[in-house]
Amino acid sequence: MNTRVAAIAAAAFVLAACNKGPDEAAAPASGSKPAAGSQRAPAAAGDAVAAVLQSQGTPIATLSYLIETRPVVGQPFALKLLVTAGQPLPTLQLAAESPTLIVAPASGTLAIEAAGTPVTHELIVTAPKDGLAEVVVKLKASDEPETVYALAVLVSPAAPAGG
Repeated sequence: MNTRVAAIAAAAFVLAACNKGPDEAAAPASGSKPAAGSQRAPAAAGDAVAAVLQSQGTPIATLSYLIETRPVVGQPFALKLLVTAGQPLPTLQLAAESPTLIVAPASGTLAIEAAGTPVTHELIVTAPKDGLAEVVVKLKASDEPETVYALAVLVSPAAPAGG
């Protein structure tokens, strides 16, 4: 358990270090226009953080994730999952849950057509409170054992009203 907490805390610190100041953290939500001065270049796949494997045995797929905007209390943000497998997986079931965050969609089906080629899946997450939070992602393919990952999310407090 201590290893898990340490790994999640380390990932949160990495995420916090990647975030810039508040002016650069307010990237637009999907479908909205950016506020003046708040544009930020999209993160490259190399910026993804590896999720922490929680299950035993060989994982069916590997999971990393990107959070391109700073998570702030009450503001939905995109959590982009990057799933890669060592072999094609025509049907990979994905389920995401969190005890402290609102995650949608909570499930989905991915198709990995080529080994080593990442497939993306986007979750929209909303945090009701600030602090370190966790998202658990479960991956399941046909008769293979389920693979479980933990993702650390560091949520900032909402800005005070009026500026």
